Amino acid sequence: MKDRCEHATIRHDRPLAWAFLVVVLSVACNDAGNNDGNSEQTPPDLHNQDVFDVENDNTAQQTICSLSLGEPCFEDEQCETGLCLISEFAPFGVCTVPCQTAPDVCISVDGVEYPNAWCVELPEDQFILLNHPDTNRFCVRTCATVEDCTDIHPAYETCDEIKYKGNPIYPSDPKSVCQAPSATGKNPVNPFTCAEWQTKNPNFSSERKLCTDYCAYLSACNYIEDGHNLDCCAWYCYLQMVDNNKVDEQYKDLLNNYVKVFLSAPGTAIQCTQGEVQFGPPSAPDKNAPKSVAELCAE
Repeated sequence: MKDRCEHATIRHDRPLAWAFLVVVLSVACNDAGNNDGNSEQTPPDLHNQDVFDVENDNTAQQTICSLSLGEPCFEDEQCETGLCLISEFAPFGVCTVPCQTAPDVCISVDGVEYPNAWCVELPEDQFILLNHPDTNRFCVRTCATVEDCTDIHPAYETCDEIKYKGNPIYPSDPKSVCQAPSATGKNPVNPFTCAEWQTKNPNFSSERKLCTDYCAYLSACNYIEDGHNLDCCAWYCYLQMVDNNKVDEQYKDLLNNYVKVFLSAPGTAIQCTQGEVQFGPPSAPDKNAPKSVAELCAE
C-alpha cells in the first residue's frame, strides 16, 4: 500500500450523461520520501483502462478457466454449464443451468443431474435479468451454513430458503441455498465493469453520491490500488447501503464521517489519516467481489 500522503485528488467520472466533476484537494506532506519536498504527483486515471474492457484478450484464459455450477462468473464461456446468469439474484453472474421442475433437485432441461444443487423458479413477471431473458427457472447451490456458500465465493451473503424481495418463494417446501439478496430489487449491471449502475438504479440519489464520494476518497488516499474500478466499488457500496428499499443508516453515517473528515482538512498532512484515526481503517465495499477473468484463470 502506498503512502497515504502521496496525493489526495478525487476524480468523479460520471457514466454516460453525468457531468464530469473533478475535485482537486492538495495535501501538503512533509518530505514524504521526496528530497525537495515540493514534488507533486498526478493521480492515475482510474477509468477507461484496458483491465475494465470486457472485450479484452481473455480468450485463451477463458478456455482454461472452468467454473462449476454456483460459482461467480462474468461470461458464459467461463462456466462448465455454458451459462452465466446475470440478474438481480446476485451482484455477480452465477454459473447455472435451466432446469426441469421447481422446487426440486437440479436436473437440467437436457436431463443432466447436478449434485448439491436445487432448481428454483423466480417470478417471471418481476424477476429482472440482464442476459438470458427466459431463464427464470434455474439451479443454485444448496448449503447447510453460510460458510458453505462463502467457501464457494466470499461474495455470497446468506444460506437461506430461496426468497424474492424478502418473501419466501416456497414456504411449504424450504430448502437452504446460497444467495446474495443485496442485489434483489435493483436493476442488474455488468458485473465486470459495473458501468451505468447509477443510471440503471436512479433512486436514493444521496446514497449513490455518498458511495461515489467514499470510493473516490479511498482511491485518493491510497486505501485501494491505482486502477481499481471505482464504479464497482461504488456499486457494491450502494448494495450494502440500500437493501430492499431501506437505507442502512449506521453504514451511511460511517461513510459520511470518512468523507467529511477528508473534505474538512484540505492541504494538510492529516487529510488522509484522520478518518482512520477516528473511525478505524476504511474498508473497500467490493473487497469480496469476484475477480476479473484474468485473475480467476491465473489461479
